[in-house]
Amino acid sequence: MVVADLERGLDLPGGHTRLHERSGEETARREAWEETRIIDDLVSIEVIESDYLGADDLTYMVIYAARVRRPGRRATTNHAAGCC
Repeated sequence: MVVADLERGLDLPGGHTRLHERSGEETARREAWEETRIIDDLVSIEVIESDYLGADDLTYMVIYAARVRRPGRRATTNHAAGCC
């Protein structure tokens, strides 16, 4: 398991989709790169619907898995510029 070492503590890499991103995989790749410097072949595992914010404000978590063959260079900040 790879975790991101964020200011709030250890967490799974993740985040929100940006307007220009066309797929969950594109978002997952960017977030994984920004927070862990790892990008590899992603496999979609599950989509989880949540009504945590209320029935009228559904959110979705898309879970991916990847086999890490070679980690990239560690970033000096949690959200370094640059990606795929």
